[in-house]
Amino acid sequence: THARRDATMSSVFERSGFLVKKGRKVKSWRRRWFRLIGPFLFYYKNDRVSSPLGVLSLSKAEIVWAGPEDLVGSQAKEGIVVIVPKRRFVFGDQSPDARENLEKWMEAMIFYQEEAERTLFDFSISGGESGGTAEGEGEGGGEGSSKGSEDGVSGVQRMQNFSASMLKVCASKCGYLVKMGDGVIKTWNRRWFALLGPILFYFKDEFSSKPKGVINVADGEASRSDMKIGHPCAMSIVMPNRTYHMYDPDFKNDKNIESWLAHVSKIRTDILQLSRRVLSASEVKSSAESSSLKQDSETVSGERSGESSAPVLSEEYS
Repeated sequence: THARRDATMSSVFERSGFLVKKGRKVKSWRRRWFRLIGPFLFYYKNDRVSSPLGVLSLSKAEIVWAGPEDLVGSQAKEGIVVIVPKRRFVFGDQSPDARENLEKWMEAMIFYQEEAERTLFDFSISGGESGGTAEGEGEGGGEGSSKGSEDGVSGVQRMQNFSASMLKVCASKCGYLVKMGDGVIKTWNRRWFALLGPILFYFKDEFSSKPKGVINVADGEASRSDMKIGHPCAMSIVMPNRTYHMYDPDFKNDKNIESWLAHVSKIRTDILQLSRRVLSASEVKSSAESSSLKQDSETVSGERSGESSAPVLSEEYS
């Protein structure tokens, strides 16, 4: 499963890997798995879980190199500071290739940040501070639980801090669907869904203060599945480690399920296009650097050639 997940990630995401992150209240350092999805920086407890602990929007952030004072107590060789309203986020790299690794992180982050100003991702994630627990899916499985709170201020949001009422304002699409649980007994439950960027949240209802789970649709493939699950107006999202099945509660609203499919597919397509532009820009930059190095080499070679021939000319015309 882990290998399949990495293969999926490599085709969609520009950067992912372990970094250390400074806590907000207690200034301790914790090792976290980070993934950059467009202008969103997600962080996870480790590289084996599917539900992120939080997400940081880079669209309005300032991204700079960390100073020695920022990295005290981290054992990190280099670091990056992401500045959003009311907070400075500090990430460090403890690996031997820290500078080279973080240069790639910063390049991708700044590129996606600039792209966000020209694409659908131009918005900031924000919300009030709160702690609490994100409960796992109650139908017998799901995303697991995440206790405690590391963040919760403007520009960053832990997943359990997203309320249904908050997402009504900023989600690209929201509404009720009936979802199959992941337990031994496959029960169906009516859930309220909201799509924000590449994250599909689902709640018990539209008044819930915390989501029951999240689905990172950029990792999956969405398609119609009426015949497969035996319900009309149905869709499935195939993820590396699980398949989610859902259908329209009205049974006859085919336009609604098609609209959900279109929104989910568009997010994945947009992220793939962003990723291709990053790769294309990197190739152009690499080609330009190679061309510059070649020209410098030819210039040096020419200068050396000129130096060796000068005495000959001087002797010939002396």
